[in-house]
Amino acid sequence: MAHHDGVAEHPTSAQVADKIVIVGAGMSGIGMAIQLKRLLNHRNFELFEKSDEVGGTWSQSVYPNLSCDVPSEYYSYSFFQKSDWSEKFASQPEILDYMHDCVRHFQLERHIRLQQECTSICWSEEDALWTLFFNDISRHKSYSIQACYVVTAMGVLNIPNGLGNLPALSHFSGQCFHTSQWRDIDFSGMKITNREHFTLIQCDGIEAIEGDDQRVLVDKAGSRHEVDVIIFANGFKTQDLLTPMKVLGIKGKDLRETWKAKGGSEAYMGVSVNGRPNFSMLAGPNTLPSGSSTLRGIECSIIYITQILRSLWARAGVKKAQPLVVMPTQKAKAEFNAMIQQKMKGLVYTSSVNTWYINKNGGKNTLIWPDTQFSFWRSRCLWPIRWSDWTVQSNLDE
Repeated sequence: MAHHDGVAEHPTSAQVADKIVIVGAGMSGIGMAIQLKRLLNHRNFELFEKSDEVGGTWSQSVYPNLSCDVPSEYYSYSFFQKSDWSEKFASQPEILDYMHDCVRHFQLERHIRLQQECTSICWSEEDALWTLFFNDISRHKSYSIQACYVVTAMGVLNIPNGLGNLPALSHFSGQCFHTSQWRDIDFSGMKITNREHFTLIQCDGIEAIEGDDQRVLVDKAGSRHEVDVIIFANGFKTQDLLTPMKVLGIKGKDLRETWKAKGGSEAYMGVSVNGRPNFSMLAGPNTLPSGSSTLRGIECSIIYITQILRSLWARAGVKKAQPLVVMPTQKAKAEFNAMIQQKMKGLVYTSSVNTWYINKNGGKNTLIWPDTQFSFWRSRCLWPIRWSDWTVQSNLDE
């Protein structure tokens, strides 16, 4: 049941039984939507995006000279390749233009809902459906909808780190922002903490803000620095996957709390978690490739998810009103993640090296795939689904 402006809508059971909601309209979400149409001829889906534009990090981050960190040839979908990139490492505007081209070419406009932030999703064991709760940012309204399947495509570099251990900066009177929240201001003649062609200030920590205008930084050495703008390039909350959305699975168990108890996020094949039926993730735990395009890994995960859906609907014969429920077993998830962490041993991606791939609390690498990109592709796109690792039922209570 969906609620808009306090008015309840009652979709038929057939409409909900095969409905898919994709949360996020960046590279992952757009790719998922396209492949639902291309590979499954499926139209009953919606993409919800909290921003006012598609593109994910490529629409949110607009700081000068932003570009991809892999050759442009690797930064387009395999099924819609772009051969006329203007630069070896494509710029942010050109990548964003390409994503808009994808939306137009595959006619996704009618499926996309902008400025809609998903705050939580909750599994109903009685209905075998997800209820998703949204804030309509443009209209300042809250509402909910139901769907049989949920795919999160929220990315990793979407929540910037805050001031952290620099509380003194809350008193700074000048402009202060993260690179992902870039402001279009005139930097002429300003003194800035990080940027070319302007006066740069090197600070050893920030202990206090002083001066009549509250623009003097005092560092740990006692040195004073007068600055006009502070720009943070301190990364993102990469260990807080799916933040700020809550995922409440069977018996209302919070996925974030489950991951916390495990020392960091983990999933079966990087896409699904036991106790959360009909739920998949893109750019999920341990799916980021080492030294290759993230998009390649995302495409592999998309193929894997579509294979699961195709098999489920084939089992059902038709997309019937009583949806099938699928999730990995606890045993399969545990064994898969034990294998992941075992393969991680001996690699540079360990707790002894300070990287954003590592969960600082438990020292577990939660993001990187610890094997070749070929093995990742083979296990998701070539090998058949190992159904002995899954629970498939028409209703979890049966």
